[in-house]
Amino acid sequence: MGSEELSAQITLGAVDEASSVISGIAGRLGGLIGQLTSIAGIGGGLSFGGFVASGIEFNKVIEDSRTGIAALVLSSRNFADQNGKTASTADALSASLKIAEGVQADLLKDALKTPGAYKDVVSAFQAAYGPATQAGITNIGKIREVTVAASLAVGA
Repeated sequence: MGSEELSAQITLGAVDEASSVISGIAGRLGGLIGQLTSIAGIGGGLSFGGFVASGIEFNKVIEDSRTGIAALVLSSRNFADQNGKTASTADALSASLKIAEGVQADLLKDALKTPGAYKDVVSAFQAAYGPATQAGITNIGKIREVTVAASLAVGA
């Protein structure tokens, strides 16, 4: 056997070996994807597309709650700059959104303690906000605490 023939056999052997390794990796990867899909299916029969749709829906709930809370804050407060001059609409909206993000973060934590979902806690907070501010309660944290306590009492 000549050196060229030996070199060709070694090259073909290496290609076969590499092909075998790649096939094995592809098979294992396919199995892993199948396992992940079946694990995902245990949580309510959701497919990957279902998880994506759930994520999109959750993001919608988060954004809707942020803007809803900001609208409540904006409508119930007078914002002023450091000199006492009424803030521009853009500045007031920006401040309202910042307040809403803080309330939202607290409500996300609170929702873990209640039997309801986050959107239920937000809905309860938004429903309580108007009457509470009309009654003179301006502390948003207090409104949130009362809302969560009521959510817990209803779930008990």
